[in-house]
Parts: sequence; structure tokens; C-alpha cells
Amino acid sequence: LEENPYAEATTKEIKDQYMAGEYLLVAPLFTGQKTRKVVLPKGNWYDFYTGERVGNGEVITITPGLDKIPVYVKDGGIIPIM
Repeated sequence: LEENPYAEATTKEIKDQYMAGEYLLVAPLFTGQKTRKVVLPKGNWYDFYTGERVGNGEVITITPGLDKIPVYVKDGGIIPIM
């Protein structure tokens, strides 16, 4: 059984982003925010909407706009969409 890919980030007490299953990282914006920092656990992570690689085990700053909740997919994740 693989270790939780988010375990390292949770030890840093990150409470404003979360894993939805093993492969999805959700990093919502809150009232008044236009940008935010997202802590990506180790492994390649991709933007859910564009498929663009966004990082590997680093902190990124994003400005997503109000039309989409920032969601990232870990390399190897298969996300069925209808």
C-alpha cells in the first residue's frame, strides 16, 4: 500500500486545501482572495481543467479566477468525466 501523497503537506498543518481521494488535490479560494499559494506534494501534478503540468513537490502561486475551483491531478490518476 502506497503512502498518502498528501502526508508531508498535512504535517505542515495546511488546512485550506485537501485531497479528494488519492489523486485529486483541491485548493479553493476564500472570500476576498484573488491569488493563493498551493502546496503540491511530491510527484507530478497537473491542472484538472487544462492538463498542464503545474509542479512537483513545491509551492505554487495561482490566480485562477472565480469561475473554477482549483483542482490538481497527481500523475497516474484516471479521472472519468461524463
